[in-house]
Amino acid sequence: METQNEEVKQITQAEPIKLAPVNDGSQIFGISARALIAISLVLTVCGLSAFKIPVTEPLNTLVTMVVGVYFGHTIGISQRK
Repeated sequence: METQNEEVKQITQAEPIKLAPVNDGSQIFGISARALIAISLVLTVCGLSAFKIPVTEPLNTLVTMVVGVYFGHTIGISQRK
């Protein structure tokens, strides 16, 4: 039982793994290029909807994919830090 407790203490006292810094990509005006693309596509769809212009299925799919990739990439970076 004591050896098991000692093993648990060693595991809990271990140093965390340090990862190399991640390059977040290109920056334009302090905002990543991925964020600018995602924001511009979302604003385009919102603008089209505001002017009652029909938004076709390919554009909806494209915006959904771009926003999903952006947030997936952002969450992946935050979990690495």
